[in-house]
Amino acid sequence: VEMEDEPIVQLARERGEALRSAAAYGSIEVVHEMCQSPRVMMYIDDCGSEQGTTALMSAVVAGREDSAKVLLESGADINFCDSMGRSALMFAAANGEDSLVALMLERGANVSLRASNGWTSLMFASAMGHSGAAAVLLELVSSTHRQRLLTEKDVRGRTALRLAQSGDCRELIDLLREASKQQAIEVAQLGYGPSDADDAGTPAAAAIGSSERREDTRGRSGRVRRTVMLTEDPLPEV
Repeated sequence: VEMEDEPIVQLARERGEALRSAAAYGSIEVVHEMCQSPRVMMYIDDCGSEQGTTALMSAVVAGREDSAKVLLESGADINFCDSMGRSALMFAAANGEDSLVALMLERGANVSLRASNGWTSLMFASAMGHSGAAAVLLELVSSTHRQRLLTEKDVRGRTALRLAQSGDCRELIDLLREASKQQAIEVAQLGYGPSDADDAGTPAAAAIGSSERREDTRGRSGRVRRTVMLTEDPLPEV
């Protein structure tokens, strides 16, 4: 039985590698064609190796929103994490891809996921100095998740604001301070904490308010300090 399965496994790996490359380079026709295969679920989330990443992550890091949309529509696991616990949403936030952050949230990305160093998607955006991605995250999540993102600490006891303060993006620091202030006021008025509210949060579309507001938020971007790449790169230390 193992001998009979080997060709199928090898085929899945080869197609997984081809799909990752096509997604990263924006070969949208190839991505679309490969996703039409009846066996697409065998390789759409293939990561090549234990340290590898999926086609969706490759598309996100490359800033290919078109590829990401096709992959998501074809069943790619939006919450798949690599060996370091990083999800597609985290890669989008870390690389300052505002529109991809919004896309991930609108398609149901789990904002509660944390990487192996305890970083949330907001921490990745904050550590890399991306105020635009941070703004999108804070706007499109529920109040419960917003409070958690602002108050949670990594394995070294640092919040998103603390990570941002190690950089030089004043816009980002001011954004997080104001968000924390407003969240504290809201909690005081409503009288609840993160553990008291519904963990499911609200749909991203309901939290947006208006398309004009979302478009304005996506357009804001902080100074680019660093970029999180794929596979072998370690988690950034700040």
